[in-house]
Amino acid sequence: MNRQCCPLCGSTDYMQLYRSKKSPGPLVKCASCDFLFICPIEDTKALIEDGPVLSGQPIDLLNSSDLSHLTQWEKSLISNYMSEEYAKRKNAQSALQRISCTISPPGRLLDIGCFCGVFLDVAGQAGWTCQGVEPLLGPSIYARSHYGLNVVTNTLSEDTFEQGSFDVITSFQVFEHLVDPVRELRIINSLLKPGGIVVIEVPNLSVFAAKLFRGYHRHFVKDHLNFFNRRTLEKALEDSGFLPVDLWYPSRLMTAEHLLGWLRRLTGNAGSASHDENLSREPRASGFIKLNFRDIIAVVARKNIDA
Repeated sequence: MNRQCCPLCGSTDYMQLYRSKKSPGPLVKCASCDFLFICPIEDTKALIEDGPVLSGQPIDLLNSSDLSHLTQWEKSLISNYMSEEYAKRKNAQSALQRISCTISPPGRLLDIGCFCGVFLDVAGQAGWTCQGVEPLLGPSIYARSHYGLNVVTNTLSEDTFEQGSFDVITSFQVFEHLVDPVRELRIINSLLKPGGIVVIEVPNLSVFAAKLFRGYHRHFVKDHLNFFNRRTLEKALEDSGFLPVDLWYPSRLMTAEHLLGWLRRLTGNAGSASHDENLSREPRASGFIKLNFRDIIAVVARKNIDA
């Protein structure tokens, strides 16, 4: 996959900065808008483009809510993720509190890239009528089975939902993975009601740690293609028919165990602590750490009805 132009402004004038061993290609900087992105994309094995990711499973499982359909790999992935459920619910509540400064339930909320559905379940308990989109089959099955959520197993397209049907659309840690993030924003705009809002959360490289560690920074991984900062994220939203109304740098609550596992991986030591595959464990409520490196950025933007 060879991107020939900046995915934000379309310019073909950019310069290569460096190549991270963990990235699918070299990091370049657009000479026109200063957007940082991977170009060319040399390794596509970890990328999700169009359509659901079935991992070898039959297509007739797209609407399944039966956990027995999960593969061993999916069980391990979900178990590891859900071992932090308590912290993830607290993080979701923090995001919803920020969103409520702009818009409050009742209303319809869509979460793009909802994974196992933790945020959607918290939003539903807060009064929103929720739907989700998730391209990975296993997490979609889990979200439907464990939380009873309405989740479409697919990537987002123009005809996935009725236009003008949502009050809020959220997308947490998704836009760094997209080949064409502006196209996704324009689809989101079409799905929102007049005055509806979008909430985007992405990694932020405009921090000292990113300059210090360069290609070894934690945001360089095998499926990250785009690297936003405040200015480029707001530009992407404005060019797609939105008016940014709020911006913040979210903190993250996590267990000490999760933090130590991340540090081990960062320093190249073997793996994190293993987790059993009990998909219905009770979330823990102690032993947590709150961190904020300001290398995550979140923006709320309202659909511009005059655009």
